[in-house]
Amino acid sequence: LCARVKLLSNVLAGTDAISNSLELSQYYRDHVLPAMADLRAAADELEDITAEACRPYPTYSDLLFKV
Repeated sequence: LCARVKLLSNVLAGTDAISNSLELSQYYRDHVLPAMADLRAAADELEDITAEACRPYPTYSDLLFKV
């Protein structure tokens, strides 16, 4: 998981050098979105095996019905 967070962080750092809107959107499509999806997959797996009380964030139901 940490490696995937670092990868996403590094990929996002690559956006700093891009000023052209088309190139930036293509970079997000080709690099940022896949890195986000990879990290999300790992987070989803962890969510299945982690007790709700141990999660540092609210559940989807909490956001819908308790906020």
